Amino acid sequence: MIQNISTTKSIFIAVLTVLMFQKEAFSQTNFFNGSYSELQEKAKSEKKIYFVDFYTGWCGFCKKMDATTFQHKELGEYIDQHFIAYKLNAEEGVGKTLSQENGVKGFPTVLVFDSKGKVIDRIVGYKAATEFKAALQKHESKSTSNNTNSEALQTYNSFVAQDYTDLKEKAYNSSMDQFAPLKEQCIALGKNNKRFDFEELQFETEQKYGLEKAKELNLYYMLGKGDIESIKKEVTFQRENNYLTTASLPYFILHFVMELKPDMDVLKWTNEYNNHQKSKESLELKTYIQLVVGDSKDASDSFNELKKEYYKKESTKRIDMLELIIAK
Repeated sequence: MIQNISTTKSIFIAVLTVLMFQKEAFSQTNFFNGSYSELQEKAKSEKKIYFVDFYTGWCGFCKKMDATTFQHKELGEYIDQHFIAYKLNAEEGVGKTLSQENGVKGFPTVLVFDSKGKVIDRIVGYKAATEFKAALQKHESKSTSNNTNSEALQTYNSFVAQDYTDLKEKAYNSSMDQFAPLKEQCIALGKNNKRFDFEELQFETEQKYGLEKAKELNLYYMLGKGDIESIKKEVTFQRENNYLTTASLPYFILHFVMELKPDMDVLKWTNEYNNHQKSKESLELKTYIQLVVGDSKDASDSFNELKKEYYKKESTKRIDMLELIIAK
C-alpha cells in the first residue's frame, strides 16, 4: 500500500514536472488566442503587423517549429515587442478559407499581414529561430509599436482625423467647391466599375473645364474603385505634370494616413507639399509620416525643425503628443 502511494506520488510529480516544462516551453512565443476577426481588430487598433502560422495535424516540420523555433526565448520577446502572432489549422474553418484564398500550398507557411489585413510577405517551410527573426526584421519598422507611444499616437490620430474630416467635407461640399458633385459622381462610378460612363464624363469635363480638372477626376474614380497602387501612381503622375494642385494634395495624403498605410510614395508627396506650403502643419505631417514609414532619425530632425521654427516660446497639446511619439 505504502509502495503504491509512493509510486502514485512519483508519477504525479513526474506529470506535474512535464506539464510545467510544457507551459514554460510554449510560453516563449505568445500566440493570440481570440478569433481571427478579433485578431484583425486588435491589429488595426494597435496599428501593429501580425503573422499567421498555418499548420496541419500531419505536418512534421510544423511540430518541429513549435518544439524549437517558437520556444526560443529571445525570439518570443522580439515577436511580443513588434508583432502579433497567431496560429490557424489550414484544414479547418477560417484557416482553410484563408490558406486557399492566399495560395498556401506547403506547411508550415507563415503569412505576414499589415495592420489593415493585407498580405505583405510569406515565409515558407521550417525556419530556425535566427532565420525566422531575420525574415521578420524587415517588417518591424512598419509596426507603430516599434517607435511610438500608442496612447500619444491615438490622441494625435484624433487630431489628424479631424483635419481629414474637414478636408473631406470641403472636397464634397458643392457650396465650397463647384466640382464636388463631379467628384462624388466619379467615386460612385468607380465603386460600380463603370469605366465607359466615367470616360464619357471625363471627356465632357475636359471640354468644359480643361485638361487639368478632367485628369484630377481620375483620382476620385480610383478612390471609388479602391485601387491603391493606381492612386499612388496617378498622384505621382499628376504632381509631375502639374495637374493636381497643391491645395488638393493634402486630401490624398490624409486619405492614406487615415484609410490606408502611408509608405515612401506618400512621404514623397508630403515632402513636395511641405516644400511648397512651408507651414507648421505641413512640417508636422511630414514628421508624423516619417515615423510611420520608419525614418525615426529624419522624423526627429523634422520635429526639431518644427519646434525651432514655429514653437520657440510656446507649445500645444498637439505638438506635445507628437513629442511623446518621437521620444518613444
